[in-house]
Amino acid sequence: MGATPLLSVRQLSDGRQLQELSFDIQPGEIVGVAGLLGAGRDVLVDLLYGLRPAERGTIHLEGRPRRIRTPKQAIRAGMALVPRDRRHQGLILPFTTADNINLASLPETATFGWERRGIAEQKARDWIEQLAIRPGRPGCRYAT
Repeated sequence: MGATPLLSVRQLSDGRQLQELSFDIQPGEIVGVAGLLGAGRDVLVDLLYGLRPAERGTIHLEGRPRRIRTPKQAIRAGMALVPRDRRHQGLILPFTTADNINLASLPETATFGWERRGIAEQKARDWIEQLAIRPGRPGCRYAT
């Protein structure tokens, strides 16, 4: 018997473009999704990450069934999304690099809506180092 797949998708459908897609991703695999424009690549990502509702299908992460209806649920399940159009979908342009990095972990860097700046800056520095990000300056704001 093989290893439990990291991600197992069965009969995933959005009711229009993507119909009954099933696949497994095993530990150590690197997977790319290819297809013509309109073939459903973006739909698949949106369904897996909870950006649009699935009409049917199941998603298992590390053997556990998951109901992912929102990005928040995807993040709690340990998923992350690197959008295709990172400039428009991946950044909040008036925010700094550090602020953008910390958006997904606000419960760890803020209390009652107030940012704990020292913790937030350290967390951003840790991620910048871990992911080998090379920002001009982490505190510099982005512009269009």
